[in-house]
Amino acid sequence: MKIIGHRGAMGIAPENTLEAFQKAIDCQVDTIETDVRLTSDGKLVLVHKHLPVELGRPLRIAQTPYDEVMRHDDRIITLEQAIAFIDRRVRLMVEVKKGVPTAPVVKVIKKFLDQGWQPTDFMFNSASYQVLKELKTELPAIERIIQGNWSGVRVQWLARRLDTPYILLDQQYIWWGYVAMVSKRYKLITYTYFGTTLPGFDHFKTRKWEKHGLYGVVTDYPNLYTKK
Repeated sequence: MKIIGHRGAMGIAPENTLEAFQKAIDCQVDTIETDVRLTSDGKLVLVHKHLPVELGRPLRIAQTPYDEVMRHDDRIITLEQAIAFIDRRVRLMVEVKKGVPTAPVVKVIKKFLDQGWQPTDFMFNSASYQVLKELKTELPAIERIIQGNWSGVRVQWLARRLDTPYILLDQQYIWWGYVAMVSKRYKLITYTYFGTTLPGFDHFKTRKWEKHGLYGVVTDYPNLYTKK
């Protein structure tokens, strides 16, 4: 089973930071997952959604220039900085949200491919069919993961349309029988149910499902899966 550090290792270090990435690497993950957002002046930064509320309103990345984002939190890094830091030690899964332009992401990835990185050093993940379709057109050699937010049947249909075996589903939508059935055709990855705060929850469930063919888990606590 592949171990994928969620935003690095957000359960044991600040999410999407170099510290979290190093923690994940120390835990011997196979892949690091991260989120990209585009600032108002065109910088790709690693932020899950928006920055915490300031003066009664959230700081939205798409409406904020890079320098202001950094003044708010100087631990925030760019996609380029993350790739250079990881330096092919593990695979990087880049989640591109709906509404985030794909062209800047493609430009950054192509830059590193031109410098010797391989398509297998990256993966793309999104809940948006359109986003993954655009990324497939521009970078067909990089594998794609379609994320399903509520329906296991629908996400399989989208995977077929995108010509990818990878599907990602929240733990609350799957059970061991579904894992056994789907794993005959797809590479099923799951992630922790966000309503769960117990560090061992995903570990207990996924170790059970691993026996039925679960391909991977996106976890906040990769330390629970450290390979011996």
